[in-house]
Amino acid sequence: TPSYGPASSAQDWGYSEVALEPNRYRVTFRGGDAPLAQDYALRRSAELTLQNGYEWFEVVNAYTQKEGGGGSGTRVSVGGSTGSYRSGVGIGIGFPIGNSTPDVVHTYEILMGSGEKSQAPNVYDARAISASLARPQ
Repeated sequence: TPSYGPASSAQDWGYSEVALEPNRYRVTFRGGDAPLAQDYALRRSAELTLQNGYEWFEVVNAYTQKEGGGGSGTRVSVGGSTGSYRSGVGIGIGFPIGNSTPDVVHTYEILMGSGEKSQAPNVYDARAISASLARPQ
């Protein structure tokens, strides 16, 4: 199970975010199963909302995808390259080692706000979410 924290690269487990506008972010969590990835992306959304001085956030878009993994067995890949003095073709054979479960990547696009909060089901109180999803790491 991945622990909650920032991803050190785009392919590592953890959260990452991109500011789309001053009060709009795309928040992603990679790792674990779908419910865990969703909770951790929601938790990071709440933290960002509070860090930016807002009180609530609205999820305006959400999606989950699975990457990698996908079963056992060997996989073959072929690649090529060219350079100033050399060109070549390579063939690789991969053997899954350990858990071949795909990474779950969950992304929320959020819009942050303050003041009166809508009662719509996709609008969250940042303090309440932060408190309810704060788990020991």
